[in-house]
Amino acid sequence: FRRWLRQVALVPGKGGMVPPVLTEAQEGAMLSLGGFFRLDAGWFAAVKARQVGMTTLLLLWSLWMIANTPGFVIIWVSPHDKIAAEVLAKFRAIATACGVRLTRDNAEHSEVEGGGRIVWSSIGGSLATADVVGRSGTFHAAVLTEIAYPYEPELVQVALDALMPALE
Repeated sequence: FRRWLRQVALVPGKGGMVPPVLTEAQEGAMLSLGGFFRLDAGWFAAVKARQVGMTTLLLLWSLWMIANTPGFVIIWVSPHDKIAAEVLAKFRAIATACGVRLTRDNAEHSEVEGGGRIVWSSIGGSLATADVVGRSGTFHAAVLTEIAYPYEPELVQVALDALMPALE
């Protein structure tokens, strides 16, 4: 993943798409959450300060995983449709800039031919998390964006209860 970040990855920056330069916070997250990034067995949770680039780092990792791991499935859950749309737009920009061709790409799925896929959902908007689990089947990882700031806090437990049985 680190080699791909240095050699291929591009992210939105001033003046267009630029190579990512990991911040101290992103480097720290990769060390602290190494088990998550390696997909070790267990549950990993991170509570972060805002604006440290964690969403961008996780989008890069997700793209790298689905581009390089056949059958890999990751679920991205946002608290409402607006954030889900922003995350998906950023993902599409990164994928395009990195030269990754998505064979299926809509508000529900992004898929790489011969690779894996991301299943997108929101817990306060038009799609329920139980629905995303139904659409994804067994999955390997889940990212819940902005989960500390849900508009309806009781939906956090609904989301976690729906995700746990399907996690490989």
